[in-house]
Amino acid sequence: MWQSYRAIETRADAETAVVARTVAAQLSERFARYDYLLSHAQADLQQDLAQGKPLSTARLQRELTLWQGSDPEIVAVRVADASGRLIDQTRPVSIADQAHFRLHRDTPDPGRLITGPVVGRVAGDWVMLMSRRLNGPDGRFAGVVFLPLKVEHFEQRFARYGLMPGAAVALYDKNLILMARIPPLPHRLGKPLQGSPLIDRVHAGQRTGRYRHVTVQDGIERFYSYTWIEGTPLFVLVGLPVAALMQGWWQLFWTVIGLGAVVLALFWGLVWIFFHAEARAQQRAEELSAAYAQTTRRLKSLLAATPDNVWFKDAQGRYIEVNPAYAQLAGLTEAEMLGKTADEVWPVPIAQQIRRSDEEARASGRGVQDELAFATAAGARVFENMRAPVFGSDGAFLGMAGIGRDITRRKANEEGLRLAAVMFDQSAEAVMITDAEQHILRVNHAFNRTTGYACEEVIGQTPRILQSGRHDTVFYRAMWESIRETGHWQGEIWERRKSGEIYPQWLSISGVHDGQGEVTHYISIFTDITEQKAQATRLEQLAFYDPLTGLPNRALSADRLKQALGAAHRHGQRVALLFLDLNRFKEINDTQGHTIGDAVLIEVARRFQSVLRQEETLARLGGDEFVVIVEEAEQSAVAVIAERFEQALSEPIVVSGYTYALGVSIGIALYPEDGATCQELLKQADIAMYRAKASGGGYRFYRPEMSAGLTERMALARDLQHTLRGEGGNLELYYQPQVDLQTRALVGAEALLRWHHPERGMVSPGVFIPIAEERSMMIDLGDWVLREACRQMKAWQAAGLNFPGRLAVNIAAQQIEDTGFASKIRAIVREAGVAPADLELELTESGLMRNMEQALDMMTILKAAGFALSIDDFGTGYSSLAYLKRFPADKLKIDMSFVRDMLKDRHDHATVGTIISMARNFGLKTVAEGVEQAAQAETLLAMGCNEAQGYYFDRPEAAEVFAQKWLGAAACGSVLR
Repeated sequence: MWQSYRAIETRADAETAVVARTVAAQLSERFARYDYLLSHAQADLQQDLAQGKPLSTARLQRELTLWQGSDPEIVAVRVADASGRLIDQTRPVSIADQAHFRLHRDTPDPGRLITGPVVGRVAGDWVMLMSRRLNGPDGRFAGVVFLPLKVEHFEQRFARYGLMPGAAVALYDKNLILMARIPPLPHRLGKPLQGSPLIDRVHAGQRTGRYRHVTVQDGIERFYSYTWIEGTPLFVLVGLPVAALMQGWWQLFWTVIGLGAVVLALFWGLVWIFFHAEARAQQRAEELSAAYAQTTRRLKSLLAATPDNVWFKDAQGRYIEVNPAYAQLAGLTEAEMLGKTADEVWPVPIAQQIRRSDEEARASGRGVQDELAFATAAGARVFENMRAPVFGSDGAFLGMAGIGRDITRRKANEEGLRLAAVMFDQSAEAVMITDAEQHILRVNHAFNRTTGYACEEVIGQTPRILQSGRHDTVFYRAMWESIRETGHWQGEIWERRKSGEIYPQWLSISGVHDGQGEVTHYISIFTDITEQKAQATRLEQLAFYDPLTGLPNRALSADRLKQALGAAHRHGQRVALLFLDLNRFKEINDTQGHTIGDAVLIEVARRFQSVLRQEETLARLGGDEFVVIVEEAEQSAVAVIAERFEQALSEPIVVSGYTYALGVSIGIALYPEDGATCQELLKQADIAMYRAKASGGGYRFYRPEMSAGLTERMALARDLQHTLRGEGGNLELYYQPQVDLQTRALVGAEALLRWHHPERGMVSPGVFIPIAEERSMMIDLGDWVLREACRQMKAWQAAGLNFPGRLAVNIAAQQIEDTGFASKIRAIVREAGVAPADLELELTESGLMRNMEQALDMMTILKAAGFALSIDDFGTGYSSLAYLKRFPADKLKIDMSFVRDMLKDRHDHATVGTIISMARNFGLKTVAEGVEQAAQAETLLAMGCNEAQGYYFDRPEAAEVFAQKWLGAAACGSVLR
């Protein structure tokens, strides 16, 4: 019997080991999938940081939906900034106090961390945290990206394994902190393991092992097997209830029955002798009584020692002998059970079944087997019982003898094995089991679907039937060395389906060992990752290539430049970086819209690629900016390359029937002379490009003195911002008169912005206005101009000065794009106490053409409010006549670039005449800017121009001077010069 018990114990050890390794292999594959998602999220976020973009989870959450169908335990992709604040949350949430955040913040490269469990700060659920560090472009800590993994989903996944009742599956980290468990122990989550042999084994560095132990939390004795989860700091612990199954218990049953029959026979024999032959057999009776007593003692000792239930009943069904195990099951002592019937001891349903079985056994005269379920303090227990009738030598029924064995664990084992088989067959992941010689023993349905092979086609074969031929012997040798040394291997591998198609899969192989540590089987679990790799390719395309032109983007160009600089440093070579910016592209994009602009960029990229050499890398940084990386470059050769790219745009570009003439400005920086890092080279090439653009195009090599101009522009931008905040300097409006060309009378004036710098003196608008446009300061400047112009108009009116006509105020393109601009200007006018009829709003042609429909809607609102509207700098852009006739304008202002040379340039003269004629046909007045000569004024008048302004009439003057010279004179009717 002891040998049978040991055989069951050995089998139980083997079963727990198989379950533990199967669970560990599946979890290893899961965590590898999580890390794949986390790594891509880290790469995307660090790319955004490198491009100066703020941290955001919007794109990551969209990609997460592709994963949550198969991985519902992933709650979200969360991102915390360098202070620990979670971004994209509706309320402030900080994780600065959590262990994983502190580890990432304080450790330069901790890699991927798995920590927890903790109660999530957003949803309030128990979660494990899988996290990676985020670095800014300077390599400093910029935050943490992490996946909250719901503990509840892991526990549900464990429950779906269908293990027997009383089984336990737990997940621990390397510090023996409980991460998840079934049956659940919520009060123990996040706390260290206590009172277990596992503690010493883990501290001794054992990665796998088995032991038998009574769990403190539920008092259940189990066979335990534990194994580390490959690629993680975690291990899984599986416990199955101790199987107290002993082979040969039927032999014990019949032995006990036989002994019971002997005892009863002796008992009745002694009674008969006592009543019928006492005198004649006194000595013999004493001998038999002594023998009976000795046999009874032996029987009681045997019954007390057996864990099985044993009982004897008389002919009336009263218990006359029970062992301690049976009495304990009834919740009574042995003495309390004697003399009672089943109806007096057991609940009605059990008593009824006992009576039926007893009656069947008595009627048949043979043993009857049944199963009974008892409710105990430890839960429901199932017993398999054998009961047999006892007859006297005369055939009289003497009573019933029975034995029962607890088969609860065996039933649970059978159910567990049944469910494990269902799980094996129904798993979404392909599973293959081989023997130690790698002959395939069993595969599941997912294997059939994935490979195309039926079970009978592969049973007995080796996995070589699946090999694709892509991997050499070195690959497989390293794989099997890992399996022999660690018991596990996982990774990406290419295999071949039955159809011959080669496909990628994520494969996990684990060895199964017997009690002596010898390999008995191998379990392979794999998943077809064709779609995941296609998705990864798409993500890589989005991450590293420009979606419009297909060229490498900023991130990929930075990586290739870094590689080129590394190679140049090792070999003592030079690298050239060419920074290309298109000339006149902004006009096309602003006036014709982004659709035309994108088509132009696609054609430009195609032309640049057509002149690109194999050793050169072309990339688009964004907008109309491109870079070219040239390795092993000499200055003379680089100049030829720059000329090649200039020549690529020598012919106009035709898009949608329109012809556009573009040029390119190229700045060139050389390694190592102009910079030793990617950032330095890009900065110097950018500076050189701006110098080339300022010179009208072409290419320029970087020189140190070029940086001085950039520093000055940055200083001016900073000072202008301070001036707007009232922290130094002074903004002021000057006023230039507009006169009627026929009468030379004042008909209005234009308000022009001036800046008095505290150190530089008067700064030209031609200098600070472009800086304000580059740095998005024009809305603030425009609001200031509007308020000041309205204040001055009101002041003149309050002083009784007669201002004929309207005061013209320039409106910037950024103000036109502001959807609230119309409401804002009406509020400004109302607050100043002037009427919209006092103002004329000048809108530039290029500004209107950025978003023509929006501009049209805004102009209609302003016109209805009473403002006069004029289109400034007319003729310099790409405006459409179809839109011009829809704009509710009052005037066209002829740009001074046409007026300046109209007397000596026939093209300018014709342009001015065309604009005047066109305005007259549309019912618009014309105003000529930049009139500096009497002959220009006379010619304009002869051509039909209505009004003019320029130095010929007067320069822009401060408000006080302008009022003295023009507003008093206006009362007289005219001013002649």
